[in-house]
Amino acid sequence: AWLNIKGTSLNNAVYKTNNNSFYMTHNHLKKPSDYGALCLDYRFSFSDKNTVVYGVNAENGLMFNTLEKLRELIFYKQNSVITLTHNNKKTNYKIYALFVLNSSKEQDDGKIYELYKKNFSSELSFNSWVKDAMERSLINTNVDVSLDDKILTLVTDCDDFEGARLVGMGRSEREEESLSPISEHAVLIGNCKKTKKWYDVRN
Repeated sequence: AWLNIKGTSLNNAVYKTNNNSFYMTHNHLKKPSDYGALCLDYRFSFSDKNTVVYGVNAENGLMFNTLEKLRELIFYKQNSVITLTHNNKKTNYKIYALFVLNSSKEQDDGKIYELYKKNFSSELSFNSWVKDAMERSLINTNVDVSLDDKILTLVTDCDDFEGARLVGMGRSEREEESLSPISEHAVLIGNCKKTKKWYDVRN
């Protein structure tokens, strides 16, 4: 597969192996690399309701460092559509949530958001999962999500606290929508839902 955000440095192939950590330290040639390669979680396929892709937050702006830049409202407004190409089919995803997540339950009183869900027992279950992500989002994107949408979840590391993850979630573009970002009404949120660890490191 191939993943890109137009106008940014994110324009890379997506690989898959039986070890999610391998491509964090190896490139597309399977050689050691500080930048790694984008990697589809081995438990997922592109036909799943939710698809999870990992990438390194490279300091030189490459790979998933683009997620870091999306924290800036102006950058988000200009670059809020992800394009995933798989089997010669392009699917656009509009980013509806961008948030910092703990990597262990101990960092948030035994709680952690379920990034890896791909099966939902009901529409209520799906909507609750989406709502939780939106409440955590650093930006109120004004992008709605419905049960008919497919979800693309991008995950990288960040330095908000030890073990922190930066997560970007997008939903598939609908037939009636424009290819341009629908982000003119997006606003930054200062009081979004955060993990206990985030507060702990800031006393």
